[in-house]
Amino acid sequence: MIGHPELATDSRFANFSARRRNADELLAILDDVFALRPVAEWLSALRAAGVPCGPVNSVRDALSDPQTSARGMIIETEHPRFGTVRQVRSPVRVGHGDTSYRRAPARHEDAGHVLGDLLGYDAERIDELGVGGAFGPATR
Repeated sequence: MIGHPELATDSRFANFSARRRNADELLAILDDVFALRPVAEWLSALRAAGVPCGPVNSVRDALSDPQTSARGMIIETEHPRFGTVRQVRSPVRVGHGDTSYRRAPARHEDAGHVLGDLLGYDAERIDELGVGGAFGPATR
């Protein structure tokens, strides 16, 4: 299919173990071959031959792929410095509810929730940690 029938009988590539042992050689050959035609042509030919395949997209290509949009894989969050930020949504979907997204917190922005609500630390313990430098330079 790729124009190199000799590879099918080459002992270096006869089975998975041999291909793994000789991966550097095989990949160099395949890199040279695949560089000869555009990705879309290779995908069409490989799919027609029954080879499961897909493109390795750049971030730009992945963000503009129709399947990415159809699956709702792009989210937008507002950032105080960068404005609206488009990013990839987590592919993990658990349960029936929709997940909410927000920008990443600034340093120490969610400390009250994490330290107090989640970890159960009281104000005195949080202060001790701050004085001890647990959150960066000592806060006293």
